[in-house]
Amino acid sequence: MHKALIIFYCLSLGAYALNAQDSVKDGWDARLDMGYEWLQQGCPLEVLDSCDAWLSQKHLPPRRAAEVLTLMGNTYRRMGKVHNAIRSHELALGIRKRQFGAQSEETARSCQNLFNCYWDLQDDVNAAHFALKTLEIRKMLLSPEDTRLVVPYLNLADAFFQLNKTEAARELFQNAQEIQAASGDYATLMTAILQTRLADCHFKDGDFYQALDSLQAAWRILQAAPEATALEKARCLAKTGNCLFEVGDSEAAIQHFNAAIGHCKEGDAEWAEVLLSLGRLYATKNDHASATEYFAAVVRFCEEANLTPLFHKLYMESLLQLGSSYLGLGETEGAVFYITKAIEIIPKGKAHAELLASARLKLGRCYLQQGKRISADANFNQTLQWATTNGKAAKAFAANYYLGESAALAGEIPKAIVFYAKAQSSLGTESAYPYEAVQAMAALGMAHEALARQKNNVDEWSKAKTIALKGITALEALNGWLSDEQSELDAKAAFFQLYSTAIAATLALGGPQADEAAFQLTERYRGSQFQHLSLQAKEMNNPSTQIQKLRRSLATAKQRRASLPGGAIFPLQEVEANKLDSIILSLQNQLSANESVTDRATATLKPSEIRKLLAPNQTMLEYHWGEQALFAFVFTRDTFLAKTLPLPKNMAADILQFFALCNQNPDWMPDGSQADLPILAHQLYAQLLAPLKPWLRQQLTIVPDAWLYYLPFDALVTVPPSQSGHFWEYQYLARTYSIGYANAAFTYRAARFSSVSFGNGLVAVAPNFTQDTRQLLPLYNNVNEAKAATKELGGRLLQGASATKKAVLPLLQNSQAVLFSTHAILDDQRPASSYLAFTEVEDSMENENLYAWEIHNLPFFTDLIVLSACQTANGQLYRGEGLLSMARAFQLAGAKTVVASLWNVDDKQTPELMEQYFSNLAASVPKSQALSLAKQHYLCNAQRTKTHPFFWSGFISIGDDSPLLQQGSQFFKSSWKLATAALGSVLVLVGLHLFCKRRTTRYPLRP
Repeated sequence: MHKALIIFYCLSLGAYALNAQDSVKDGWDARLDMGYEWLQQGCPLEVLDSCDAWLSQKHLPPRRAAEVLTLMGNTYRRMGKVHNAIRSHELALGIRKRQFGAQSEETARSCQNLFNCYWDLQDDVNAAHFALKTLEIRKMLLSPEDTRLVVPYLNLADAFFQLNKTEAARELFQNAQEIQAASGDYATLMTAILQTRLADCHFKDGDFYQALDSLQAAWRILQAAPEATALEKARCLAKTGNCLFEVGDSEAAIQHFNAAIGHCKEGDAEWAEVLLSLGRLYATKNDHASATEYFAAVVRFCEEANLTPLFHKLYMESLLQLGSSYLGLGETEGAVFYITKAIEIIPKGKAHAELLASARLKLGRCYLQQGKRISADANFNQTLQWATTNGKAAKAFAANYYLGESAALAGEIPKAIVFYAKAQSSLGTESAYPYEAVQAMAALGMAHEALARQKNNVDEWSKAKTIALKGITALEALNGWLSDEQSELDAKAAFFQLYSTAIAATLALGGPQADEAAFQLTERYRGSQFQHLSLQAKEMNNPSTQIQKLRRSLATAKQRRASLPGGAIFPLQEVEANKLDSIILSLQNQLSANESVTDRATATLKPSEIRKLLAPNQTMLEYHWGEQALFAFVFTRDTFLAKTLPLPKNMAADILQFFALCNQNPDWMPDGSQADLPILAHQLYAQLLAPLKPWLRQQLTIVPDAWLYYLPFDALVTVPPSQSGHFWEYQYLARTYSIGYANAAFTYRAARFSSVSFGNGLVAVAPNFTQDTRQLLPLYNNVNEAKAATKELGGRLLQGASATKKAVLPLLQNSQAVLFSTHAILDDQRPASSYLAFTEVEDSMENENLYAWEIHNLPFFTDLIVLSACQTANGQLYRGEGLLSMARAFQLAGAKTVVASLWNVDDKQTPELMEQYFSNLAASVPKSQALSLAKQHYLCNAQRTKTHPFFWSGFISIGDDSPLLQQGSQFFKSSWKLATAALGSVLVLVGLHLFCKRRTTRYPLRP
C-alpha cells in the first residue's frame, strides 16, 4: 500500500505549497530524529512501519516526504536490502530536484546516498555517476577551499580507482589532499585516509616504495589522531603488508598482517580480507598447508555471514584461492569441489567474465592432474574462446599453455609444440609478459628436446638449443627486473629446465668446444646469490669506483635513518629503523674491509682455470640433474670432460630414502628396518660414481645438484654388500676417498682466493641452556667441545653466561675461525628464519637468536665456520641454488669453508669428533681431509654396531679445502704445539651417534 501512496505523492507535488506546516515547529524534525534513533538502536522494522504511516498522511509536505523516503532508504541499506534502498533514494531525489532544483544541497545529499548504495553493490559505473553529480553540485555551492568538498572528491576518486582510471583517481585524491592541507590540520583521520588512498594508486601502478612512504605517513597520523579508529589502523597495516610482500619482504609483511588482525574485530570484513592476504602470501611461498587454513577461515566467515555484495566478492575469491591451495597440495578432489562451487556463484555477465575464465583455467588444471583430459581441454578451450574474443593476452596464453601441457602428458609432442608456440605468440611483445615468455620458452625447449630424443633428430636438437638459450637470456633479464632475491630463486627454480635442455642439446650436437660450453651453462645456472656476491666483491676491488659508491650509499642510509622521527611507531618505523641499522653496519664493515677483499670469482670460468686449482690427487665432480639424463663434469689436474649418465626415474626417491635411513639411529629402529640402506648405498654408487672411476683420485670435491645435495657421498658402498647385513663389513666410499663439497666451481675458486681476517684467531662459542625459556634442551658437553678446540688451536672461549649474542657478534667478523657449539633451529618453510641460539640474558628483552637473514648482512672474512649443531647443512631445496641452510648463509656472508651437519648430532659424541678434527687442523691437514681422516679412523676403531652411517657421516665440509694454517702459523699455536700436532696429524676422531628426530635441536645425552 505504501508504494501506491508514494506514487500518489510524487504525482501530486505540484498541488502542494510550502506553508507553516513545513517549518521546524511542525514536529517533523522530532519524528525523523526518533526514526534515526530507532535505526541506531537496531530496530529497522519499527522505522519502516513509522515511515509507512508518515507517508500515508494527507497533505504531507514534499520536503518532508523526501526526508521520510531518505530515512527509508538508509534503513533498507542498513538491512542489506540495497535495491529497495535505491528505489527510495531515487524517489527522494526526484522530489528534491522538483522542489529545490537540480543544483541544491538537498539534491546533492540524495546523490550522495545513491552513490553509497551503488558502492555497496560494487556497481562502479553508477557509483561514479552519482559521485560526479554530488561533486559538481557542491563545487557550485561551496568555495574551492571548503573542506566539505573533500568527501565528494574522495568518493569520486574511489569510484574511478575501481574503474581502473588510476591517473584520474590520483588527481582527485591530490585535490582532496590539497583542500585538507589548506585547512591547516594535518593530523586528522581524513588526512590519513587520503594518504592510504594515494598509496593504493602507487600500489596499482607498481610503485611499491612510494606506496610504503604514503602508508608510513598515514600510520604516523593514525597513531597521533584521537579520532582514528582501530579499523582504519587495521586497513593501513594490511595495505603495508601487501606492499612489503610485493617488494619481497615476506617476514615483515607477515608481521604487519598479524598486527592488522590485532586491530580487527574477528568476524569483520576487514579481518577476513587480512586473512585472505595472509593466505595469498603463504600460497606464493608454496606453503599451501598454511594458505589452506587461512582461505578456509575466510570461506567459513562468508558462509556464516549475510552475503551482501561485498561478502559475495570475498566469498568467490576465497573459494577460488582455497581450490588453488588444494591443487597445490595435490588434493584435486577438494580443489574441484571448491572451484566448482565458485563457478556456480560467479554472476554470469561481462563484469565477471574474466573471473569465470580464471576459475575455468584452475578447474581444467585439476582435471588434468586427475587424468581427465577431455574435461580439462573443454575448460581450457572455453577460456581460450573467451580470451581470443575479448583480446585478453594473458588468459589466451594460459589456455594455450595448458592445452600444450595436456598434449604433452598424452605423449602428443608435435601437438604440444603447436600449442606452446601459440601460447608464446599470444603474448605479443615478450616485454609485456616477461614471466610468461620464459615459461613458454621453457616448455617449447623441453618439447623439442623430447622430440629430438624420440627421433634422434639433429634439427630438433638445434631448435631445442636455440629456444633454451633464448629462454635463459630472458630468464636472466627477468631476474634483473624482479624486486627481491627470493623472487629470483623462485623463478630459477621454476625454469631450471631451460639450462637442462641447453646442456643436453649442446652435448648432443657435439663439436670441439661442446663440453666446455655445457660446463659454462651449468655454472651459469648455479648460485644467483653467490654470483651477485662475486660481482660485488669484484667491484669492491676497484677503489676509484666502489669506495665512492659505498660512501654514497652509507651517507644516504644515515640520512634516511636520521629522518625518522623520534620514538618507535610500531611497526612501520621500527621495522625500517632496524633495517637501516643493519644496512649501515654492513656498509661500514664493507668500507673498513675494502682493501682486504679480493675478487672471489666470475660465473663463467674456463675448465683450465679449475684444473689449475686442483691438487695432483684431486678430482672435482660437478653434477647437473637434467630432465632426461644426469650430466657429470669431471676435472683433474690434467683432464676435463663431460659425461652423460642415465637418470633412472626413481633416483630422486632412492636418494631421499637413503638420506632418511642414514639419519635414523639404528639402535632405536626395529630389526630389518635398515635392510635397504646398503642396497641403496651400492646402487647409487654404481649410478653416480662407478662410470667415472677411471678419473677418480683420492681427494674428491663434489658439486651436487638437485636431490644430490641430500646425499652423503662418503656413505656410499663401492662393493656389493654381502647378505650378512653387517655394516662394519661394507666398503664405504669414506674408506678410500676424502670428500669435500662446493656449491659451484666458481664458488670453489672464490673461496680459494678470498682473504680472511686474523684479528681474533679462533672464537669458540658454547652457550648455556639449563634454564632456557625457548624450551631448548640443555647441552652438557658443548663446553668440553669448545675447550678442546681452543686447546688445539688457541683462541678465545665464550661459554655459559658470556656466550650471549651481544658479546659474540663483535668478535665474529674479525676472526679467522669460529666454532658454534650450540643449538640450531631449522625453519625449512622460511629459511631466513632459521637460527643459532645463544645464552639468554635474564630480565632482558633481547632476542638471543642469530637468524640466517642477519648473517647475510654480516660480512664474515672468516677462514672456517664450524656449525656443531643440528641440520645446519640442511634446508629448503631450490634448483640452481641448493639447500637454503645456515651453512649457506655463512658462505654468502663470506666464509671460505663451513663445516655443518646434514642431520641431528649427538651432544656426547660430537665433542670427541671436534677435538680430533681441530687436532688435524692444527697439524695443517687440509680442511676436508681433516674431516675425512676422522671418519676413516672411526670406521677402523668403532664398535661394530656403531659403523652405521648415522654415527659418522653427518658432518660435511663445504668450500675451500686448503689447510687452515697455511696463511700464517702465528694464528693459533706456539711452535712446540705445532710440532706436537704434526706428529699426531694421523690421529682422527670418533663418529657421531644418538641422534634425535628431524626438526629438533641437538639431542642431549640420553639417561
